[in-house]
Amino acid sequence: MRIPPSDRKQATEEIRAANKRYIEILDSMPDAIHVIDRDMRIVLFNRVFQRWCRDLGIPHLAGAIGRRFDEVFPFLPSSVGEEYRQVFSTGRPLETEETTQVQERRVVTHTTKIPVSENGTVERIVTVIRDITSLKDAEDAIRENERKLENLMSNLPGMMVYRCTPDPERTMEFVSEGCRELTGYAPGELVDSGHNRYGDLIHPEDRISIGNSIREALGTHESFSFEYRIRTRDGRERWVWELGRGIFADTGEIEALEGLISDISDRKAAAEALWESEEKYRELVEHANSVILKLDTGGKITFYNEYAEALFGYSKNEAVGASPVDLFLPATDSDGRDLRSLFTEVCRNPDAYPMNETETKTRDGRTVWIRWINRAIYDTAGVLSGVLTVGVDITERKIAEKALSDMNARLYTLLNALPDVVYFKDAAGRHLLVNRAFENLVSMPLSKITGKTNRDLLPASLAAQCDWSDAKVLGGRRSVTTREELSDPAGHMTYFETIKVPIFNNAGDVENIVGVSRNITGRIEAEASIRESEERYRAVVEDQTELISRFRPDGTQVFVNDAYCRYVGKTRDEIIGTRFKPCIPTEDRVRLDALLSSLTPASSTGTIEHRIIMPDKTVRWQQWIDRGFFDEQGTLREIQSVGRDITATKDAEEAHRRSEDLYRTVFETTGSATMILNDDGTIWRANSEFSSLFGFFSEDLEGKSALDLFEEEERGRLRLYHRDRRGSGPFPPRSYETWIIDRQGMRRDVMLTVDMIPETQQSVVSILDLTAQKQAERLINVANAINKLIVHERNVTDLLISACEEFGRLNRYFVVSISLRDGEILRPVAISDERFTGTHFSDVEGKLFSEVVKSGNAMFETYSEEDGMDPFNALLIVPMTVESDVKGILAIYLYPMAHMRDQEIESMKTLADDLAYAIKSIGIETEKRLVLEQIEKNIEQMAVLNDHIRNPLQAIVGLADLQGGEMAEKIFGQAQEIDRIIHRLDIGWVESTKIREFLVKHYGMGK
Repeated sequence: MRIPPSDRKQATEEIRAANKRYIEILDSMPDAIHVIDRDMRIVLFNRVFQRWCRDLGIPHLAGAIGRRFDEVFPFLPSSVGEEYRQVFSTGRPLETEETTQVQERRVVTHTTKIPVSENGTVERIVTVIRDITSLKDAEDAIRENERKLENLMSNLPGMMVYRCTPDPERTMEFVSEGCRELTGYAPGELVDSGHNRYGDLIHPEDRISIGNSIREALGTHESFSFEYRIRTRDGRERWVWELGRGIFADTGEIEALEGLISDISDRKAAAEALWESEEKYRELVEHANSVILKLDTGGKITFYNEYAEALFGYSKNEAVGASPVDLFLPATDSDGRDLRSLFTEVCRNPDAYPMNETETKTRDGRTVWIRWINRAIYDTAGVLSGVLTVGVDITERKIAEKALSDMNARLYTLLNALPDVVYFKDAAGRHLLVNRAFENLVSMPLSKITGKTNRDLLPASLAAQCDWSDAKVLGGRRSVTTREELSDPAGHMTYFETIKVPIFNNAGDVENIVGVSRNITGRIEAEASIRESEERYRAVVEDQTELISRFRPDGTQVFVNDAYCRYVGKTRDEIIGTRFKPCIPTEDRVRLDALLSSLTPASSTGTIEHRIIMPDKTVRWQQWIDRGFFDEQGTLREIQSVGRDITATKDAEEAHRRSEDLYRTVFETTGSATMILNDDGTIWRANSEFSSLFGFFSEDLEGKSALDLFEEEERGRLRLYHRDRRGSGPFPPRSYETWIIDRQGMRRDVMLTVDMIPETQQSVVSILDLTAQKQAERLINVANAINKLIVHERNVTDLLISACEEFGRLNRYFVVSISLRDGEILRPVAISDERFTGTHFSDVEGKLFSEVVKSGNAMFETYSEEDGMDPFNALLIVPMTVESDVKGILAIYLYPMAHMRDQEIESMKTLADDLAYAIKSIGIETEKRLVLEQIEKNIEQMAVLNDHIRNPLQAIVGLADLQGGEMAEKIFGQAQEIDRIIHRLDIGWVESTKIREFLVKHYGMGK
């Protein structure tokens, strides 16, 4: 379809305007962006990309447009090209992180490849590059600081810091130097040791309870702490206190345990001394600020102090004799932990639970956290008689710990998630806490930032600005908002908008300053670009032939160009400030509203085609590109729509579609098998008639070589015709006969008619199936040959052998046999393929042949592989019948590729009956020949008899005439009677001669 020059010019102007807007948007983005096409060539890049390449020392990019990206950036790995091909193939965005060496400098980037599709095909990829080198350097510095911290912890005196496996053996991966003082073993003797495992140092009576406590804490992802005994290298028993936590992978699986272990032997000794003087200090216990309980081995309270009464709200009378689970200890805590089972275990084996923490419930329903210290009480015989437990109210600590932990976690996560720079400093200007964005800004980790001032961290000019605003906050005792500028060595300016807020202490003095700085460089540059370009492009917009409008989300029009006004027939004053909407059909309006609702900051552009009803009631088509403009909070502020009238294009598309439908209808309803071939001889399309005729499905053929359908000996000729039809040599015949092999492997006689499709290298092939016609011609030839044999052949066996040879020429997929009936049996006479003589001899004695002889009816039998008739899959048995008398059997064995039509079966029956008639005729002729021979013998005998009678009779009459008298008269009378008899004999001889002449003349007998 040829595009009118006016439409071509309009399209060019539309593209030019769209590209300008596209470039303006890219230049306003804060990240480096470039665009490549399907040939991997750079077609566009923004200013940030140009600056970024300049900062990295990459050569000038003026000549990069039109070059492949790997030529411009030869240092990129080949995997980048694979990533682009993946996006072109799948149409899905791809985010990657790459580390590249650029001129001995490590550059780490986060890259997003965004596909841009047209008509369902990815035509370009927009690549957004964010340089995260500083962030990665900061992360490396953090890891280094963590390593130093780990070294520091490893050398803490008086305690052992560890990391171990979570199994019962507690195989150590790291222990601090303090393990030497605590256990008597050097760190190297415990780490990854197969002999000295920390789990073996734990007192055997404490191992089970420790394992249970660790598993319980890991199940809830909480820290664990407990007291237990160990045996040191020199065999001494020592009490230790352990505080630890589980280290979990991102998948939730436990990786290791980390914590610290300290010696509490002295404290335990003091506690035991205290319990030994229990009676002495009973009064002290009663008034202690701790819950003190004494339990028997069954878990019943035997002692309950006053502090417990006041805390839990239950009197001593109510408590003594009751179980804590029945009073203040819930069966399960708020985390689902089974406290009833835990209480039972403590009472049963208190030494395994020297310390534990639980929730309790007071009488008035309050939740109180208690830390219990448990001690076993033994009688004089060393038998456990009870448990003494001291509880300390740690509710406030628990609440504070949880609140502090939650607040710190949320605060740290929030600060690091913010893209803005956030910092917290004291009144002297020393930084106390910063987020990750601040670390990236100064390329320094928090450990090095803490305690430093603005002048230690920032360039002098920026530090001066920050000091001024800090002083303003301190002096004015109120928040201050400022704009700060930072110039890099190349003179490029970075702009920050900063708000600083004072934090007051209890005395009302400013103790700290919190600052938040947002990089507004992109916004400043965009605002400048907008101001510069607004006037520049206003005239261009007004002169556009496209329809341009700009409106708010509620539909209020804020701008329309002259082309829009002319199109809708209204003035600008009639439109601006109103919610003017052209008349659009309801179903199109629904689609338009859905498109406008789908615009987001991440997907701010959409394209739609819809109809519009003009004032004169005519319907026209329009195409609109709608772009949403959002504020910094992501709220849609305005929508700009650029449209054009595409009615002519739609009419052309509809005409093309109708043409395609007509072409497809004609192609599918030609009535003949048809296929279209490509220039390389592959099949582009085949119609349904081809599929139904030759058994191939369209998907089986498309893209396959057409030559594969034809007999191998024909392919050379067809290949030559295909080439000459497209070349300058002699033009091949338009129509010719050949053979096609159908889906079942059968050779089909066909007539091909081939024509080139104008203005293409494709050809259309019309195929006429001649198989039935050729088979009919061969059947007629065979029938004529057999009829000639019937007329001229006088020997039945020779007739049947010759007839079988003729039948063998009928079809290459037939094997024909003939057997002759001889009394009650069949005698094989001939077969067209001697390889199957044994099959023929076996079948004539079989049941099927006998049934056909008896019934006189033809029979068609099919076979499967299990029937043992390979290579045949069908058999037609036809009786040779004349006047209900079966003279023999004509059998046709069929290969799987063979087809026997009803007409052919009837023709075979007719030929079989003709052969039966011939067999009978030959028998009749034999009988006639015998009759003629007998007639000839009779004529000869009659002639001899006449001679034998007539000659003596003449002599007798002559003698009687000489003698005369009465006797002579009697002799004359007898002689006349004899002469009459002889005359009748003469007549009989004449009649016999006539019969002989008739048989010879009309039946060829006696020749």
